[in-house]
Amino acid sequence: MLRKSYTVKPLVAINGASMFGELAIVSCLEKDGWTACWVDTFHGRKFWHGMPHATQPLEPPAKVKALYNRIADRKGGPSGCFDIVASKGDRIIWLEYKGPKDTANRNELCWIEAALGAGVAESDLFFVGSDRRPEAVERTI
Repeated sequence: MLRKSYTVKPLVAINGASMFGELAIVSCLEKDGWTACWVDTFHGRKFWHGMPHATQPLEPPAKVKALYNRIADRKGGPSGCFDIVASKGDRIIWLEYKGPKDTANRNELCWIEAALGAGVAESDLFFVGSDRRPEAVERTI
């Protein structure tokens, strides 16, 4: 059963499966050879590869977790962390998913500052948007 705090998140369909937009991005990155996960700081620093009601949180690669911790320590906590982290070889990228009418907030801007201070390149920080209307998103869970 999906926790109530997750049920307000809109779903998207990818390859016939309904999932959160963040996990759809994870799926696309993995098809391109990245190791990726959704960083769920709202529910306590959890990293997901699949829907929370169907999978267990995972432990990201050590170098990803170390960078995440460095940024969070520099910022003073994990709030504002970008939604997705992915690695391929030595590169680690961070992606923030924005649905319709969603805009950057102060915590995300502070996360960017902390990430840059921790050595993350500007070219490794992305905002990914969706123009899909929330009322058009399928709700099947």
